[in-house]
Amino acid sequence: MTRPTPSLSQTIDTTHRFLRGSIPLDVAAETLCVPSSRLAVYHRFVRSHIEQTLRKNYAAVCALVGDKTWRDLVDRYFYRYPARDYELNVNAAAFCGFLAELAAESERGISPFIAQLALLEWHEFVVFAAADEAVDPGSGALQMNPTLVILEFDYPVATFLDAFREAQRMGTAPPRVDEVQRPERVLVFRHPETQLACFYSADDDLLFALKLAHEGVSCAVAAKAAQLPVTTVEHLLAQALAVGLLVSSAPSGTT
Repeated sequence: MTRPTPSLSQTIDTTHRFLRGSIPLDVAAETLCVPSSRLAVYHRFVRSHIEQTLRKNYAAVCALVGDKTWRDLVDRYFYRYPARDYELNVNAAAFCGFLAELAAESERGISPFIAQLALLEWHEFVVFAAADEAVDPGSGALQMNPTLVILEFDYPVATFLDAFREAQRMGTAPPRVDEVQRPERVLVFRHPETQLACFYSADDDLLFALKLAHEGVSCAVAAKAAQLPVTTVEHLLAQALAVGLLVSSAPSGTT
């Protein structure tokens, strides 16, 4: 007897349950009326793409936890959050929250540091993929980078990630993970010229420049209020502009 073709809702439900591991391959194949060999290929295809996407977006986390723990994390994440979106990066969005849950439960050796490091790595993608937002044209004033995200961490994860990537570039040993709580405020944004995501610890100089741009205060007024030379204020603004934290709204071709 020929098995009836499943409805669209049955197909979606069965596929999701199979990808999560809730039902075995042979049961899913029978329900979907497809050869089990073809369904197995599809499972490997989807899982492989999710694992590669997670590894790309959370490269530092992957390196820190090691291959065995990483495979276990991917398995558990894939079970809890099966791929539902054609855009692969969207399917990786919940991973930092997933790690935060494990850290809160002290599971699988995932520390709060690891969870917060994952949050920083994810926001690099968030600002990289952020929609373009036009600044106020022609005002000539410096304005905040519209992709800016400000993150507050309990641990120096940005300091670590910067040192970790520098060690990778230089081929040296990775830095030691500092699990001691030391709050760190981090500015994450997409550079307006390179279009690459970048992050900086929010030091006093950058925060000062950010405050001036946000409030629209002139260099002269800011210098008087802060009791600084105007040239110093101008230098701080130029520095923030150079790293991409501030953007110029001056018309093209003007200075």
